[in-house]
Amino acid sequence: MDSQVVANRYIQLQRALFNEQQSLKEQFLPHIKKMFGDIPLNREVPVLMQLPRPIPIELYRASLQAVSHIISDNEPHIKQDIYKLINELSDQQADQWIKAAIKYEMTYFHDLAKKQHVSDWLPHFLAEQAFRPFAQGIAQLHGSIMSEFNVMGTCPCCGEPPRLGKVTRDQKTSLACPRCETQWYKQRLACVHCGDDKEENTFHLTIKEDDSVHIEICSTCNNYLKLIDRSCYPETMSASLLDLQTIHLDFAAQEEGFGDDNY
Repeated sequence: MDSQVVANRYIQLQRALFNEQQSLKEQFLPHIKKMFGDIPLNREVPVLMQLPRPIPIELYRASLQAVSHIISDNEPHIKQDIYKLINELSDQQADQWIKAAIKYEMTYFHDLAKKQHVSDWLPHFLAEQAFRPFAQGIAQLHGSIMSEFNVMGTCPCCGEPPRLGKVTRDQKTSLACPRCETQWYKQRLACVHCGDDKEENTFHLTIKEDDSVHIEICSTCNNYLKLIDRSCYPETMSASLLDLQTIHLDFAAQEEGFGDDNY
């Protein structure tokens, strides 16, 4: 299978977005620390799900404007649609965008796209990209305690289902969230999605053209985890870009009928 299944143009867009998100994260981090640094956290619930109002509206607007400029510069043919979506966004609507992005409420964004007569994917993409600097900031703030969380089947920070793991030389698996860039260690030899620890229920798919990656499959829940040899990729590469550049593994797994959409 060809590993270059994502257009270079889209990869360049994602790199530009990630760099901007990192800059915004550093800009917003003092506000994030002030708001959430002392909040007691339940180790059995993802962090973002516990915060009463994780993103101040004015900061979210600043993030939305910044990522919109990046997207418009890279995809000028949708500039007017982006302007249409964010130009008259009220505080109440911005708050809805935040809540829907956190909970991944796709129906809300699909309905919004129909109402505004824009591409179905665009409202959620904008809302999600503007949300990520805050998710990444909260992940950085609480990074030292992420391994203490027991939230089987989700990222301990943002609640995203795990889909990417980095295998170290001593065969430990470091899970990485492409959404908030949280990293935490897989605590035991069990499926990260359902917790099944029977060895006979786990098997692996390999890619003939690339021995640096493989796919861990759970026959109990029918889900999978992409596993990457950590030494074969730059340590500084973001989880979001690594996830994108290994999307051929997702295609391979889904062609075999594995994953949430096929269960």
